[in-house]
Amino acid sequence: MDFKYWEDGGDEYHPLEGSLLPLWKFSHDNSRNLVVSDISWSPVYPDLFAAAYTAGDICGTDGAGMLCLFTLKNPACPERTLRSPCSVMCVGFHPTRGSMLAAGWSDGTVVVYNVESVDAIRAVASTAMNGKHILPVCKVKWVHTDPGEDLSLFSVAKDGRLTQWYFGDSRLKSKDIFSFTQDFKSDKSSFEGTGTCIDFRPDNESELLVGIDTGLVIQCSVSCSSHTFIRYPAHSAPVRDVGWNKYYYKIFISCSVDWSVKVWLQDTTTPLITLDMGGSVAAASWSAFSSSVFVAVTDEGRIYVYDLHVRQSRPLCVQSVMQKRRVVMTSLSFNTYHPIILIGGEKGHLISLKLSPNLRQVNKDPRDMEEMSHKEVEMCKMERLIAVNKG
Repeated sequence: MDFKYWEDGGDEYHPLEGSLLPLWKFSHDNSRNLVVSDISWSPVYPDLFAAAYTAGDICGTDGAGMLCLFTLKNPACPERTLRSPCSVMCVGFHPTRGSMLAAGWSDGTVVVYNVESVDAIRAVASTAMNGKHILPVCKVKWVHTDPGEDLSLFSVAKDGRLTQWYFGDSRLKSKDIFSFTQDFKSDKSSFEGTGTCIDFRPDNESELLVGIDTGLVIQCSVSCSSHTFIRYPAHSAPVRDVGWNKYYYKIFISCSVDWSVKVWLQDTTTPLITLDMGGSVAAASWSAFSSSVFVAVTDEGRIYVYDLHVRQSRPLCVQSVMQKRRVVMTSLSFNTYHPIILIGGEKGHLISLKLSPNLRQVNKDPRDMEEMSHKEVEMCKMERLIAVNKG
């Protein structure tokens, strides 16, 4: 647990700059020929995370893949290794049940694992009989369910389908929410393409963001039979990642191959903030401790840390993952409990880094914020950001 007390003393001499402190590299004997396609921290256990591996490149469908469960307590080898006959494209932990893990494969299979048992890990997979996708699954995302109800998750795949899955009695049942290739044939100009990423609004999981490979971001409601849509003309190239803010639920972020990261206000089709990252952006994520801090990583392995409350013109930190050689990076995940990020990429590279104090400080205006709770302070920061950028 020494990483909690390891800090960069140089921060006090550069108040508007920070750094990322390298912690550990995680690897597996067979991961050198694979690509880390997705990473998911456990929301229940602070030190546990899952990494998905694909064969060849990030779009590759040939060759076997695997899922590895790592813990910060043992970077030398994974706690569990789950083999798959094809590439594993995405992975996600259940928000409240620490033993439940979902994954999407390159052949269209959605798999739910119960990793609680060491001896026999139980896995339930979708089949052609219960609605299996026919093309690679791009993203899986669990949603909260009430006690006694079947567990539920959503998947989006390259076959154009957004599908809801119900897991109960050791079996999967599916219900297609909509299909980009069928439901929108009459409106090709608006919805042409397939989904690449999804995220649910934290306070209302009926509100869903879908990133499209044509550059659009679609906000839709999944709670009613007649779905309502808001179309955001977000990017000029495929959307790689979308995510709602952890504190101010009307704000979300998107990133794309077109080199940009954009911050949006819900229901407003013009971005609040547009930032140029200088290269294709692989992933972007809001922090769990500040409403105004986000991290983005480019394909070339450059990591950008912004605090929009401090300044929008330049990041507080720009740092390369690999100093000597170029390695394509593909995934990013922010720990919920600690100021740690994980960066994954080709050749099995999986690296953890800690944000220095200047990148995670809580910025307060003592004149009117000293009596506020942490959440109120974070919401006030975003309200000011909206006021400045909309004005």
